[in-house]
Amino acid sequence: MLILVFFLCLLALFGIGLGPALWLLDAHHHGRLLALAAAPALALAIMDIIGFPLVVYVAPVRIWAWPVTLLLLAISMVLVWAHRRRWPSSSAGATLRRVWVWPLVYLATCLVLLSPLVFNPAEYAAFRSNASDAFFYMSLAETVRSVDWGALERAIPFKASNIANLNALAAAAPTALFTARFIARPTSVNHMTTLAWLAELAFAPVYRFYYPFHLLLLAAAFPAIGAIGRVLRLWRPLAMLAAAAVALGFWSRLVVEMDASYELGTVPILALLVLAWMHLEHDTGRWRWPAILLVALPAAGLVMVYYPVLIVFAVGLAALAVFHIARRDLGAWLPKYAAAGLLAGLIAVVTGQFLFHFRGLLVSQDVLAIQRGVVPTAVRILLADGPSALIGLPLNVILGDSSVAGSGLASLLFKLAGTLLVVAGLWSLVRRWKTWVQPEPRVLFGTVLGGIIVFAWMYLDGNSQAAGKAFTYSYPYLLLFLLFGVCALASTWSPGRSRAALALTSVWLVVAVVAGALLPYDALAGNRFRQGRSIKQAHDYDLGAIANALAHLPSGLVLVNVPRDDTWHFAYYVMQVLRPFNTYFQSGLVVDNSLEYRNFWPGSLTAAPDYVITLAASDRVGPEGMGELLASTPDLRLYRVTRPDLAYFQSQVAAAQQGDAALKDFPSWHE
Repeated sequence: MLILVFFLCLLALFGIGLGPALWLLDAHHHGRLLALAAAPALALAIMDIIGFPLVVYVAPVRIWAWPVTLLLLAISMVLVWAHRRRWPSSSAGATLRRVWVWPLVYLATCLVLLSPLVFNPAEYAAFRSNASDAFFYMSLAETVRSVDWGALERAIPFKASNIANLNALAAAAPTALFTARFIARPTSVNHMTTLAWLAELAFAPVYRFYYPFHLLLLAAAFPAIGAIGRVLRLWRPLAMLAAAAVALGFWSRLVVEMDASYELGTVPILALLVLAWMHLEHDTGRWRWPAILLVALPAAGLVMVYYPVLIVFAVGLAALAVFHIARRDLGAWLPKYAAAGLLAGLIAVVTGQFLFHFRGLLVSQDVLAIQRGVVPTAVRILLADGPSALIGLPLNVILGDSSVAGSGLASLLFKLAGTLLVVAGLWSLVRRWKTWVQPEPRVLFGTVLGGIIVFAWMYLDGNSQAAGKAFTYSYPYLLLFLLFGVCALASTWSPGRSRAALALTSVWLVVAVVAGALLPYDALAGNRFRQGRSIKQAHDYDLGAIANALAHLPSGLVLVNVPRDDTWHFAYYVMQVLRPFNTYFQSGLVVDNSLEYRNFWPGSLTAAPDYVITLAASDRVGPEGMGELLASTPDLRLYRVTRPDLAYFQSQVAAAQQGDAALKDFPSWHE
């Protein structure tokens, strides 16, 4: 079912983005293909822009998801119809004959992306590694999906006089009080609004759609990366393999496994921004508002999703400004980019997000201080594997030290291959410098240079966390840079040597794609990816037996006893899964919607429960003969209450709350 709704959501993104992309790009047949490639990323950028004001000023996502989707699809179809007369029909058949293989490769890539949901659906329904951040993302998405923004804001003050609003918010969504403190301390809402929107379209709870949503982001990036490759005039198989390597390769898998949802949200939008940048840069002498708007929309989308990624773009833009100054055409170039920047800023102001994000920026200094003490996985891999990591094949991670006979030799060979590719790229930059002054290559070079400068700047400044993120942002363009360098050099060689070079490069990409596709099934790589794996796996997150049993039982009050401990994420994950049922949480609902960390239990137990779900380690229902066991998991037990003694259960609630109150403070917002 999730695979079907994945493709339906992907079709919706293509449908929403196609009309605007056709209007913003040229209408000739190459423009139509570029519009089709840009459509899903453009749809995501649009939703990242309008999601916040819709939630704040209109209603929760569940109210407007379908009407807004149908409206956007209708607008897109009108724009498609308006442009149809400008399409030269004589070229349509030839265009289709040239590109028919792209949909097949795209479909195959999506199926490989989705394969973990077929072979291990329970494992890939829950978060992967960074459970605290992942739970926050799920909670925020579920909150904006179902809770009125006014109710959320009214429940921010954590005091006795506000108890009615606190109880109302807890009743609307059991983990919404957890989310409220992130609203009090502003954070980006847009990306999680997009998750909630797509989950609503998929008729799926957020916790089940969380992983498919991340795969959908990579699927939306595939056509945009492929389009950049074709605009750069890469050999068609290399462009397709590059797009597949971005979607399936090691570095994308790393970001998915680390639950870096906001970082993943930037992948398709940054690809759209680079494509739009190339489109605008192609002719600095022309002033076209559609092309300027095409740059402004993804730029605004990046601001709404995760503005630090714009630093890479801004540094690359500054590097390109030096080039234009040297060519003495800055006067023709600067006004268009200034207009795009002002337009992106105007979008942020009009949608009400400028002040919200500015407030968040004011309180972000402690985040930077925390980051300085962390050496992320990406940087450790780069330091350990060097050139082989640059080509997406860090065998020390994929295979492990001495895990396979000959892996040391393979790692050495891949490091050598990575070194040769980097040298080829740099050599072609020097040897074929006239090629790089063309609009598309210079934009690519500016993006890569921006990533390198920011990586070096952050790393030397002691912020390895930001440096690692800068690398993963810019890796797709480093990959394209290497491929462009190889193609530029091969074009100067004899046909035989040129074909051999392209064939060897294709082999590298195929190996990178296959290695990345197999990583979800590689237990060793999984252990290395997941810094928090031991904590996460302390519990079994497959709650299907409990949820299915409850769904087929007569309705009634469900008392839930899953105490918060060091693996507090499990208690909150249980709340997410059991949200559709009539539940009372006697333990585990430990929330604070202020910047002080206090416990809160909404209401009191006034009737004996019909069912009890309890952690097996703290089960007193079965041993004391209070219920009949109906279903179980390795961690949980579901009972039908056979002795409805209200006083007994009230005493258990009081004891559980006393135990929770004695626990250490709830993990602070940055953990």
